[in-house]
Amino acid sequence: MDIDNLSSIKFKDEYHLYDEEELDEVMQINDEKSRISKKELSRVKRTKTDANENNQKEQILLKKRHSLLDENNSLTIKLSSKENYTKDDFEVITFIGKGAYGTVLKVYLKKDPSKIYAIKKLDINSLFSVNRLYQAYLENDILRELDNPYIVKTYGAFEAEGKIHLVMDFFPKGDLSYFLKNNNLKDDIIRFYAAEMVLFLEYMQSKNLVHRDLKPQNIMIDEKGHLKVIDFGTVRKLGFYYDRREMKFKEEKVFERIDSEDIKGVKNIVNPDEEDADVDDYDDEDEDEEDEDDDENNDNGNKENKENNINDLNEKKIKKIKKIQKVRARRSMTFVGTAEYISPEVIGDRPAEFGTDIWAFGVMLYEMYFKTTPFKAITPYLTFRNIEKPKIKFPEDIKVKDDAKDLILKILVAEPKKRLGGGEPNTQYDIANLKKHHYFKGIKWNNLHNIDPPGMKNYKYYECKKKSIYKDEKKDTSDGYVVFEDNSRNRSSNIRIIKEGIIKKKSTWFHYEKKKIILDSTPRIILSPINEPKTQKEIHLDKKCKVTIVDETCFDLKANGKTYRFKKISNDETNWVELIFDTIEQYGK
Repeated sequence: MDIDNLSSIKFKDEYHLYDEEELDEVMQINDEKSRISKKELSRVKRTKTDANENNQKEQILLKKRHSLLDENNSLTIKLSSKENYTKDDFEVITFIGKGAYGTVLKVYLKKDPSKIYAIKKLDINSLFSVNRLYQAYLENDILRELDNPYIVKTYGAFEAEGKIHLVMDFFPKGDLSYFLKNNNLKDDIIRFYAAEMVLFLEYMQSKNLVHRDLKPQNIMIDEKGHLKVIDFGTVRKLGFYYDRREMKFKEEKVFERIDSEDIKGVKNIVNPDEEDADVDDYDDEDEDEEDEDDDENNDNGNKENKENNINDLNEKKIKKIKKIQKVRARRSMTFVGTAEYISPEVIGDRPAEFGTDIWAFGVMLYEMYFKTTPFKAITPYLTFRNIEKPKIKFPEDIKVKDDAKDLILKILVAEPKKRLGGGEPNTQYDIANLKKHHYFKGIKWNNLHNIDPPGMKNYKYYECKKKSIYKDEKKDTSDGYVVFEDNSRNRSSNIRIIKEGIIKKKSTWFHYEKKKIILDSTPRIILSPINEPKTQKEIHLDKKCKVTIVDETCFDLKANGKTYRFKKISNDETNWVELIFDTIEQYGK
């Protein structure tokens, strides 16, 4: 039957003249036309919606860019600074390290060469493109306010050549991560460093601050061997929110709960009478943007009545409150941190609180004794599963005193407020009771920062090898600084070999070839035939790489758009999956 010839169908339908086979065919035709019509309508609608959403996002991003950066891509909000430094005030000694959004340099002050600093340089465009520009302001503002012997000090901040420069303490002994990996620590120094961490946490709680990213890589060791915490760009201040338009903290106001499926279980902390930058930023997090009319304020009664009774607010203001609540709640629950140190509440999308930092402290205490973290697995997903239902197991081959184990068990519990040190003040779980735990018996809390860490001479600390600043050869770093480089050192000496060995690589469907494998800190895997070491293949690793276990001996590595299958040789006890994963976590970009 012809699909387009419907006149006969209509005639037969009117007089009921079609037989059963014709009826089935007619029904199929109508169903197909209806399906195609609905599909096309849905496609057109979706295309229009996507176009509108993309246009909205572009407009919001442009609006935000104009509020934060001028036509020369310079900051419109000046960085607060203790000293009015410029780039010309410093001479670079050497390059220290590189992060996702910038680099760290060791410098000295030209007018006083005895003053050595670290300058943290952050690329403005890179930060803006990932909506992280506020973190540079946040870190600078927080560090200017804090004064504690266990927190890095900042001495100035300035903008130059498209980069934010934060002038900070320089730490010649490196970080706690290096210290843990290169030493077998005795009980006395672990207790000493644990006590210093507790004093840091006590100070943070007194300021209503949660660091949210405590880990050994963010704890430095100063020249006297004391701990100093760095990286405050993810700090949360309880009772406040960070206005990303004005780049400053603002006090949150508490209103009666407005229940909504989108914000169920989240405390409503908002100020509906403000033009809030968070609302404009919300579209950056893949949510729908409300109409501009929602920003209008129609006051119904005075402010006091609004605070006492949410029903006095008009419908548009309630919508705005819900929207701000959703943004603020989502940001307080932002997934911040490194997998092995993240707490159960953060994995469960609950806001970070004092107990979040206490949890990270407990993980690090375990790590200092047992050289590994308690919930570590071969993938982040499995690590998170272990964290959500924490079960602490202590290795039997390492002898640790019972009071240390007891403290770890009382800290690493799922409920944040029941962690020793993470509870509300004047409760059995508060920070004061943590300090009273018998693990810390004999600790001189009031004078700890003036006491030398026990047995310092017996441990290996990181040495920042100083490059000569008087050599003839100069290396242009392309950002205006000049680093004087010592020719006597090979540039490749900074690359660390993580592991060497023999492994089988799949070459055809049924054939594996033995290869020499080198895993280094570039990070990369270097493969070469056993008999031809000069013939090499490099597999470069980054955070996009995936390692998947196939069975007890085989695993797949997906890197740079290709998948490689490897097979362990017999009698090889190397956990290559874990080594590759850890290397990517530590060195990958």
